[in-house]
Amino acid sequence: MDAWQLLRTLGALSVVLGALWGGLWAVRRFDLTVDGKGLGRWLEKFGNAAPDRRLKVVERLAIDQRRSVVLLRRDDTEFSLMIGPEGVVVLDTARAPAAPALSAPKEEEATFASRIPALPEVWFAQGDIPDPAPSRFGLKGGAALHRFVRKPEITPDV
Repeated sequence: MDAWQLLRTLGALSVVLGALWGGLWAVRRFDLTVDGKGLGRWLEKFGNAAPDRRLKVVERLAIDQRRSVVLLRRDDTEFSLMIGPEGVVVLDTARAPAAPALSAPKEEEATFASRIPALPEVWFAQGDIPDPAPSRFGLKGGAALHRFVRKPEITPDV
């Protein structure tokens, strides 16, 4: 194996590992899950929303390595099933709990920015600035401020 083949092999390996890393990043970043919650929401943006299904697995609980209890919902009925090597056993059938009623939205607390008192608007004088430094400082006619105030540059319209 010469150096060129080794370089091609390492390049292909880095591309594959980069693709795996990028896929892992996308799954974590966009919360893509197999149960349809994350991936289903993501696919709905592209118009591939799953149709409304009547049957839904609400919860699954492993009892031991062989058996598990599954809570299924069909329309307005919930079924508790025991699934094991001996088969499926219906444990209970009941009406599904009603969906919680939507209430009026809560009034949110004022944000931090809205609690800050508004500063008064500052109007800049054009022309002579009133004398903030009285003559007791030996400055007359606002000379102290005139040194620091930048006068706007006027550009002629051509």
